[in-house]
Amino acid sequence: MSKRRGMGKFPSLKMQRMVRYRSWAELDLLFFLDFYPNILRFYENPPPVEYRQGQKTCLYQPGYYVVLSDQHVIVECLSSDFSGQSLALSTAGRLGRPGAALPPGASPLGQSLPDDNTLAKYRQLLNHYREEGLALCLLSHATLRSGCHLENVQLLTRYARYQVAPAIRERIHLALINTREPFTIRELSKVVNSGDPHQAVTAILTLAYRRELAVPLREAFITPDSPVSWAKDTGEPLVFVLEPLRLKGDD
Repeated sequence: MSKRRGMGKFPSLKMQRMVRYRSWAELDLLFFLDFYPNILRFYENPPPVEYRQGQKTCLYQPGYYVVLSDQHVIVECLSSDFSGQSLALSTAGRLGRPGAALPPGASPLGQSLPDDNTLAKYRQLLNHYREEGLALCLLSHATLRSGCHLENVQLLTRYARYQVAPAIRERIHLALINTREPFTIRELSKVVNSGDPHQAVTAILTLAYRRELAVPLREAFITPDSPVSWAKDTGEPLVFVLEPLRLKGDD
């Protein structure tokens, strides 16, 4: 993929084509959109929307139109946090589980608060998208890069196009169903192919990208000592949360 000046094209397996991005934040977002199964489709550069800024008519260009299994969302990636005075966004798009707590007084988009013009802009955009039956989600670059989540998804994505031999897949399956103790990636690779553990690690990470195997994505960076299990045994759905923007004073 191209990364010149933060603009380029992302090779999406889900969309079966190159998807454009205009910033580092959008590139980071594309890794999540392409990986998570609850994201069905996504399209760059949705139609622009007019909004008023005082006496001036401005044009808003969102980043992506995202189709989830339960809603359609317009997503904007913010390369920097808002700055401003007193009014705060009460909730905004964030990764992780619904209901995640924020520090007292902190904006979900960063440590600074949006000014009145910014709030007026997004209130107009919210009204427009609600009339269209769409949600609006804002994600800051800091939010997208927080913790180990992004790096883990990027790691698995590097293995997305590998092929796993049926015999290797069967050995992995048998090893996992015939033990009560959890394996680490290192341990499983030695059981599957003691003569070439590297080949086994490649197969394990490829199957993790395909969601046949489960490795922790948000808790810690993936290493040879990360636990690995058969995905259907975890009982937890693998979802990417795009929480709709809500402004203070909304019903």
